[in-house]
Amino acid sequence: MFKTIVFLETSLTHIEAKEILPNAVYMPSIKKGDVIRAIKNGYERILIIDGNFGWTPSVWHKEILIAIDYGIEVFGASSMGAIRAAELDSNGMKGVGVVYSMYKNGEIDGDDEVAIAFSAYDNIRTVPLVNIRKTLEKLTIKSKKIILSDIRKVFYAERTWDRIAEVLPKNIFNLIKSNYVDVKKEDAISLLTFIKEVSSKNKIVSENKNREFTLFEKKLIESVFNPVILNQVEFKKTGNYYQLIRAKNIIKLLSIPKTRPNLLYYQSLIYLSDSLKFNINEFEFLEQLNIFREEKNLVSGIDFKYWLIDKKLYNTDLKRIFIDYIKINKYLLFSYNYNIFLRETSS
Repeated sequence: MFKTIVFLETSLTHIEAKEILPNAVYMPSIKKGDVIRAIKNGYERILIIDGNFGWTPSVWHKEILIAIDYGIEVFGASSMGAIRAAELDSNGMKGVGVVYSMYKNGEIDGDDEVAIAFSAYDNIRTVPLVNIRKTLEKLTIKSKKIILSDIRKVFYAERTWDRIAEVLPKNIFNLIKSNYVDVKKEDAISLLTFIKEVSSKNKIVSENKNREFTLFEKKLIESVFNPVILNQVEFKKTGNYYQLIRAKNIIKLLSIPKTRPNLLYYQSLIYLSDSLKFNINEFEFLEQLNIFREEKNLVSGIDFKYWLIDKKLYNTDLKRIFIDYIKINKYLLFSYNYNIFLRETSS
């Protein structure tokens, strides 16, 4: 039995899912960074069913592709999983179910087809449009396109049964609700059943023991494991007192706890990046500073000022701090083998 993790929350309950696939580990809806964590934790199969939309960053395509490069099987169905599988099946992700096929064939394309909003407190949840669509297919009624259009006009986060009842004639509403088809649930069950039945000989083992990481991918990994690679490399006490002070400022800039291991790690990185004599011109400095501010949502000058005051960096040598930040990123880009970090427990 391969070590399997399933991201599932609203399409099917974990209790129902465990009756089908009892040996898997179940997690809530997937979000950015969860696939990276799954790689690090040694999972051999990743099943994506439900995922976060909107305020919480959705799972990135890049992290799924990293998993596939490492020979990890990634399956998708029902909801976010169906969307990502339709987008990435040519790259090795496997899609299962009706919803996946609808996205793949271009029958549907919007996130609102599968997205729902729900409350953990009162169990009220909205109705996904794709379920309404499949319900209408089985009914013998006129004006199906108009009915679907009227329902779609209701924002997905407000699309409860009560709200749908307000936009449809009573007889049509009752017909839809009484014949409701939960295709998302059916697809979730189909994926779990497929995995239960699939033979171990079907697992694809990658011959690629190492891969090249782009700076974009490295930043993704760093954002998941913050501080990145901490304690994964043996650093002796390296650098002078001035480099230690610079390390303290980098830790403030990155909002990292000021522990002794963190100080040692960043002092060593500053020492190593200094030894490589990276040249940072004015254009590169301004470009990276702007990127940093955009990532932190500090585009406004006043927001940036108060952020620096809060971090106790306002009266420091900011140019020196950001040059160190850029040089450290360059060092990691050119010098660190991220394969060692991610494959430590999964190889």
